[in-house]
Amino acid sequence: MGRGRGVAFRLLIIFVISVVSAAPAFSKDSKIAIGDAFLTLKNARQVESSVVGEAAASSRLVQAYAIIKSSNDSADLFAKLNRESRTNAGKVYAMMWFFSHDRDSYLKVKASLRGNERVKVMIGCVIRTLSMKEIFGEIEAGNLIDQLQMNGLKR
Repeated sequence: MGRGRGVAFRLLIIFVISVVSAAPAFSKDSKIAIGDAFLTLKNARQVESSVVGEAAASSRLVQAYAIIKSSNDSADLFAKLNRESRTNAGKVYAMMWFFSHDRDSYLKVKASLRGNERVKVMIGCVIRTLSMKEIFGEIEAGNLIDQLQMNGLKR
């Protein structure tokens, strides 16, 4: 390995370590963590999977979903997320929970959204923009929900 490539490789390793160590983590034991998780999903600009990309950092959105899902108040929190979400991406997280736990609410939310609106979906390092109609199909096929399960996040 040439001197320039060696330096570049070391810088890359330092960058990856700094990104991973700087990634904020949520604590499942704290009410503050639940509030932070809620705000994270409420302001989500895209839907992310648990597949780790090049940065080797797990998704903060997936962590937030897991915290809310494991909360004793998950039904109320996902209903609130659906009502208060500032983005369709936030609503998609609520819809994924509704699809697995409350089909009537899922169908109501689905009926209230326009199928031609678009949402970014990130799996690993790949970002695709899907219409809400395509998102509905992915949720109903279990594909988006399965992406959240890859790191042990069961439905």
